[in-house]
Amino acid sequence: MRKFHRWVGLLAALFLAIIAGTGVFLQAERLWESYHPAAAPQAEPLPAAEMSALFENTVAAARRAAPGVELSAVRMRMQEERPRGEVLLAGPNPRELSFDARSGEALVEAEPAGTNLGDLMLRLHRGDILGLSGNWISLFCGVALFSLGVTGA
Repeated sequence: MRKFHRWVGLLAALFLAIIAGTGVFLQAERLWESYHPAAAPQAEPLPAAEMSALFENTVAAARRAAPGVELSAVRMRMQEERPRGEVLLAGPNPRELSFDARSGEALVEAEPAGTNLGDLMLRLHRGDILGLSGNWISLFCGVALFSLGVTGA
């Protein structure tokens, strides 16, 4: 039994070290970006009048695409040089619609983050469910698990 335990422990340690190492990398990268926003490329801010028009285009496009459905949230962001409007629809089947904010053209229809199993597992792995404190807890747990995997091997 001891020999079996050692072999299983060795294989598990190597597997956990890989998982923990990639998790630590992902978490450290995420935390670095949250404390160093200048590291990420920033788009030039748009004038308030243009931003207001882009917002109105996005809301109008969402109302055309999903008439009678209540809007839960609207987010505006730059995708390269193109302003993008993302609208979260409310209701029993919430979904996210994305539009080119200038033309109102639909870009992508996707499920909001956290509604499928893959997104949920990633949010649990990174600690996003608990916010920034969960990210720190996840980072420390990942470092500890990586250390255990290496020393166990």
